[in-house]
Amino acid sequence: RERERLGGSDMVGSALSVAEKVTSALKQALKWVKPPWKISGPVASPEYLDPVPGALEYRVFSPASNPKEAIIPQSEPDRVLNITYYTRDPRRAFALAAKKETDNTEPTTNEQDSSPVPKNPSPTYFVLGARVPIGDNPNGGYQK
Repeated sequence: RERERLGGSDMVGSALSVAEKVTSALKQALKWVKPPWKISGPVASPEYLDPVPGALEYRVFSPASNPKEAIIPQSEPDRVLNITYYTRDPRRAFALAAKKETDNTEPTTNEQDSSPVPKNPSPTYFVLGARVPIGDNPNGGYQK
């Protein structure tokens, strides 16, 4: 009817068909959307949270892509406090003291023992390098 009244041009007709499609889509969308004052129950509370967490809230990063770098201890062993249980336990102090045996005999020297030890004729694949303090190693000693 509108097309006949407006002259029936194709441009006006296509504009009306687009308008009809838009209004029908809006009516369909408004069927599913409720006004906020008509919502009741726990969802109406301002403190309501969705029970299913989002993917980024559940696990912020994967174990393989940890943003924090691992902390490697860099202290000398004699500077570390020994907090093991058995050293403070008085019941075990006697058992540890009883196991200690002191041998005051001095080793005798023989002419055969003082001979130099022959070197191993087989080739070795691993050769020890110079001793470097752990604090001087780059990246805690994990790379050269």
